[in-house]
Order: sequence, then structure tokens, then C-alpha cells
Amino acid sequence: MAGNTVYVQGSYVDVHDNEVVNLSIDKAGEVHVEGTVQPGTVKPADGSAQPAAERPLTERQQRIRRAVEVLRDEGELRFGYDYAWLQLVMNQEDDCPHFEDTVSFLKYLRQTGLDGLPSPDSIWKKVAVTRQAHPHWTFGDTGDATETLRRNNVASRFLHCLRTETRL
Repeated sequence: MAGNTVYVQGSYVDVHDNEVVNLSIDKAGEVHVEGTVQPGTVKPADGSAQPAAERPLTERQQRIRRAVEVLRDEGELRFGYDYAWLQLVMNQEDDCPHFEDTVSFLKYLRQTGLDGLPSPDSIWKKVAVTRQAHPHWTFGDTGDATETLRRNNVASRFLHCLRTETRL
């Protein structure tokens, strides 16, 4: 799969083109592919594949998806790394899902039906340099007051969209 980026977390492998493969490695180091799941499907515990479109989204998932869509439409998500501010602000809010890492965050967004998402690395790099709590974040990668305000405002706008019915 030349040209693809592969992210591994435990037995979960995410190929950058969003194909998901489950694998195991035996004591001898042999890799065994246990199955593949096509993009847009989930594999429930019973082993059957169910298209993501057939799974009803919870109200919270719908609101998060629509809030991201509003930010996209408004041009607030200028860079792929701007999704870092969404992950961070959700992790700070009691009424939002929390994510252990960027891979689980992106997996959650994909499950809501969002596509065109950035790589985990682009998000993680910005998460790693963010200090303090929203709306007073500071950033180790910039001292520019305008950019600092913009990043905080992306998260604030996301929360506003999430909590209001405007355009949702």
C-alpha cells in the first residue's frame, strides 16, 4: 500500500485511506489479518458488518456533526489542525464525549458521518503545545495574539453551535 500512512493502536490499525484492518501478532512475530472492514462500516461483537449509515446517531452525535459542518461552512476550520481545538474543548466539557487520544477522536467523528478529516498527527502536534484551559488557552508554537484568539474562538464557536439550535 505504497503512499498510505498506517496508524497502529493496540490491535486497531487505521490505514490513512480509512480502511480498517484487525490483526494479531503471534509469539513468532507472524502477523495475521483477522478481517477487514470496509470504510463506513462497523463490526459489532457478533462479527457481522453493519453499514455506518444504518446505525442511528444519538442526538449528541448529530449535534456534534452539525456543529462541525457549521464551522466548515463558515470557514472557521482553516487548517486540519483546527480540529485539535474541538477535541480539547470537548475533553474539558462535562456534557461532551472525552477522548484518550486523537485516533479515538477522529474515529468518533467518522462514526458521525463526517469525512475529509485531517491526520491524527496534525491534531496531536497542536494538542501537545496547548496550555491552560479554554477560553484562555496559550500555545507553545505561537506567541501571536491574533492566532491565539482565533484558536480560542474556534472552540468557542463550536460550543455555541453545539448548544444552540442555530442552523442545526
